[in-house]
Amino acid sequence: MNYTIEKPIGIDKEVQYTQGLLFDNLKSKWSTSSINPDSTLNVFGRIRKNPIIPTGFYPEAYIGNGEYRDLYLDDTVNATICFIENDKDHSTDEFNEYYFAEGKFVIMMNLKKCYPNIDHRADSEAQADVIAQIKKNKMFTIEGVQKEIKNIFKGFITDKIILDDMHPFHIFAITGTMKYNIKINC
Repeated sequence: MNYTIEKPIGIDKEVQYTQGLLFDNLKSKWSTSSINPDSTLNVFGRIRKNPIIPTGFYPEAYIGNGEYRDLYLDDTVNATICFIENDKDHSTDEFNEYYFAEGKFVIMMNLKKCYPNIDHRADSEAQADVIAQIKKNKMFTIEGVQKEIKNIFKGFITDKIILDDMHPFHIFAITGTMKYNIKINC
């Protein structure tokens, strides 16, 4: 399912555009259900830090109607994708027209379910498929591929996660900078 917000602006508009590219182009490729391919891929927008006092933060994603849910690997779907914005301040260009935010698209997936016809660990295929879609948004400049849960979810509580990128699961992030403006189209 593609979890979107109504009338996004600013960074959310660019994240949601990329979210749509990923969902529309990967749902049938990564689906194991010909009846309902939407049910095997969850794509979320920007996640929020939910404070759990005194231990830290859990990542939460908006699911609609003012509701949020925790977001880590969900083995009931083939793949889950979300966007994590870095805690740094957003910079602007010399005209204050565009802003720049560092962030990453996080992908948590079951490789065997997404690539059932490939015998080897298809992590490179997964990364290539995701990068091909993200590149379609010219407002996101890709800077690299990040691995390991402690790096991907830095600043979040991860101590209960035992398996880090253990086959058939693959968790990675495409890091970069999102360019956006905050104009509202009236």
